[in-house]
Amino acid sequence: MLRGRGHACQLLKTLSLLETKAQYLFVASIINIKNVRYLSSSTNTKSVLGWGVLLKKYKTNRQNEEALKLFHDGINTQKLIPNYVIYLLVIGACSDLGNLEKGKEIHKMMNNTRDDIKNNTKVQTSLINMYLKCHDINNAKKNPRHITGI
Repeated sequence: MLRGRGHACQLLKTLSLLETKAQYLFVASIINIKNVRYLSSSTNTKSVLGWGVLLKKYKTNRQNEEALKLFHDGINTQKLIPNYVIYLLVIGACSDLGNLEKGKEIHKMMNNTRDDIKNNTKVQTSLINMYLKCHDINNAKKNPRHITGI
């Protein structure tokens, strides 16, 4: 387990060189959540893959609020474009928090994206799950692509 900011800085340099999902997942498996916080606040996570690894680490540690903050930072500051995996992670974070308002906001954002993301079965199932966990049965019953009022 890597500890301390010195190790986090070394890891930061390594993250910028990584190219494959396996490499990112390996690095994510050896860092602790303190270093994830430091990395996410001190770096520009310029790849969607690196962004996803940091989001997954927060989600795994049940730090869903932090995951949502990192998601919005990636979109607003880094100008990253989420893929379906990123949406799965943040919709799951909203589900875990029971945050219907934030979930609807992300759903609306997702509806303005590519069709392959909107039509992804896993994403649609995740949305239904989020609406159910947030006790919004009416929207859970609808096809997620056709939910209005979000």
